[in-house]
Amino acid sequence: MSKKLLWFHDNLLLSYHNPLLTETAANNQYLQRLVKPRYPQRPELLWHQTMQVVCQRNMTMIDQSGVSQSHGDGMGLITTAHLAGLPSSFDPQRGQEIDKDFRSAALRRAGQLFDQARAQGVDEIRISWSGGIDSNFALAAIMLHPDSQDWIRENRLIIYTTPMSKREDIDIWNWVVNSGLPVRYINYDELAKDDGKWIFVTGDGEPYGSTFYKLHEEHVEEKDLRYGHWSQIQPYMMEKDPTGLAWDYLRDLISRSPVEIETSFHAWWWLEANITEQNFFYRISSYSGVDRLDASKIYPGQRMFWFLGCQDFADHGIYSVLHRLIPEQDDQVKPRLRQLVAEWQGWAEPKPKKKFFSQFLIPKRIRKTRIYEDLSWDCYFDFEDWF
Repeated sequence: MSKKLLWFHDNLLLSYHNPLLTETAANNQYLQRLVKPRYPQRPELLWHQTMQVVCQRNMTMIDQSGVSQSHGDGMGLITTAHLAGLPSSFDPQRGQEIDKDFRSAALRRAGQLFDQARAQGVDEIRISWSGGIDSNFALAAIMLHPDSQDWIRENRLIIYTTPMSKREDIDIWNWVVNSGLPVRYINYDELAKDDGKWIFVTGDGEPYGSTFYKLHEEHVEEKDLRYGHWSQIQPYMMEKDPTGLAWDYLRDLISRSPVEIETSFHAWWWLEANITEQNFFYRISSYSGVDRLDASKIYPGQRMFWFLGCQDFADHGIYSVLHRLIPEQDDQVKPRLRQLVAEWQGWAEPKPKKKFFSQFLIPKRIRKTRIYEDLSWDCYFDFEDWF
């Protein structure tokens, strides 16, 4: 049976809108056609329906702050975020201290990974590497940590990737293929069925910047796009949601921020810091024929380890945003992360990231507007086939 693109929204929201969501995992049904979210006209779905339009995302969102519950969110999906173990506060003063010795924070996070692996008695640490700066950083921190040596020596530190990662970062690709580490093709269907003892490390947990900040660009002058006052987002939000629900929600969310929100970039960052898209469902579920997914393979804390999803990086993220340390040039993003990668590789200075192809870690079988039924061309079983 050929695989089809999976969208959870109707079945997941209507069947699992209770605290049992992460206990029972998700209903994994393949639909017979591409289906964008079609939320029924029910009061408890109003916030989800509105934010999907305003944020221009096809993923269901979870508001970790709980503010959405006063603005039409009656689904109770916040329970999933609680179980994820993600940071729930932001301290820019602490972030400033972390910035002074960012290397220690990176190695501390790698140490948490090794501690978790030992506590759970896992056989393998599997690193999901796309070639993007986040996964490069995670790989660098892990390799720089002294505990990695035992795992490397025993062939229990394994790189999971796809040939698409070569397009993302040829330098790190060359290191990976010549490192002597075991390298495997990411097969999410196999991961869904693999009940062995392992931890899967990803670069998820984004604390730096926002992918939303350009959404209102047609409503402001270019000079005000990032650092104009956040109230300039209102025309965009009212255009997308004339009811005003989304705008009222954003204002409410901003009023509860632990730091003063001044600019549009700050506001979009704060919004994105508080909502979690269900991308962690997307990858493994979209390719798996398993009827029921094990939640430990989806949420961080057990088999999944979101490397950037911790308190240190959350605090450093808000410090970086508030003090405008996020470079506007796309190829200069996340300077501290790139610096650690440069140190690991022995480069004289960090290299720019000219383009972002992290999407390519997701095989081309799925795109937003098309389903590929013949997947044979997207399977690589032998390492030699990748060149």
